[in-house]
Amino acid sequence: MSESVPKFLAKIDLFEGLSPDVLSDLASRGTTLSKLAGATLVEQGSADAGLQIVLEGSADVSVSRCRRATTSARCR
Repeated sequence: MSESVPKFLAKIDLFEGLSPDVLSDLASRGTTLSKLAGATLVEQGSADAGLQIVLEGSADVSVSRCRRATTSARCR
């Protein structure tokens, strides 16, 4: 990943208007995970209370085993 996570976050509507310092702080509180293709990131009904942001690659979103969307990103 050649672009920094705070700069990537700045491009997401949810984080629009946050200062670079706040974005850096937010990024430093997170954990970056690498997953193999086809791996489950989060399961419906799980106790996971975190926010998942795809920095690179794509993710299929399913609700009640029905595919609802595919999201993709490339952090440059």
